[in-house]
Amino acid sequence: MRTGLAKRVPLEVAGLAFLLAAVLACPQRAAAAPTNVTLTIDGERVAALYWLPARTGSEKVPGVVLLHMLGRAKEDWRVFGDLLQSSGYAAIALDLRGGGNAGKAKLIGDARTGYAFLARQQEVDAARLGVIGASIGANAALLFAVEEPRVKCAALLSPGLNYRGVATDWAITQMKRPLLLVASDDDDYSAQSVRRLEQLATGLKTVKIFTRAGHGTEILAANAGLDRELLAFLKAHL
Repeated sequence: MRTGLAKRVPLEVAGLAFLLAAVLACPQRAAAAPTNVTLTIDGERVAALYWLPARTGSEKVPGVVLLHMLGRAKEDWRVFGDLLQSSGYAAIALDLRGGGNAGKAKLIGDARTGYAFLARQQEVDAARLGVIGASIGANAALLFAVEEPRVKCAALLSPGLNYRGVATDWAITQMKRPLLLVASDDDDYSAQSVRRLEQLATGLKTVKIFTRAGHGTEILAANAGLDRELLAFLKAHL
């Protein structure tokens, strides 16, 4: 009895080793990298990253415009853009003119150009577009959404009542579509701004205050769960 078992075990181990070697030898499919695109805004060339998920047939996908923090760049959104793509969303993140310090009109113009880019892609459902912004990009996201009634929802990460003359207190009263307001308790100005915006908001809003997670897209990098909150918000409203 023992002799038979002893003969079988090496064969089974060898079989498992063969299967393991086959798995390790098989290349893992990596997520597709975003596409580098160039947008033209008022005659200026603006670099952007565009994510498009895999699709089935002629199915159209929802899309999201991503607006970065003051002095930052589109690359701040790379990890979250990859997550959006793998979750079935198209997305575009563009370098805001002046690093986000070019004034209210240009901020809104940048957001509108990103929105227009998504809306004209044949793979994207132009009726299911939202916008997410961080810091001054959050203020821009709100102002753009107020001006553009086709925006289905907006998520604001660490907005302020006023960043560099870009104010939100008046705009929040005009926004009737779903809003997600996000801040961290160690970012006192943004946390206070979010609480005030919550009071002023007249439409559907959700508020999330994280603990010691930083400012804007830093909250995503803190692994505090903001990525899940954003995906749940988008799933509910796009």
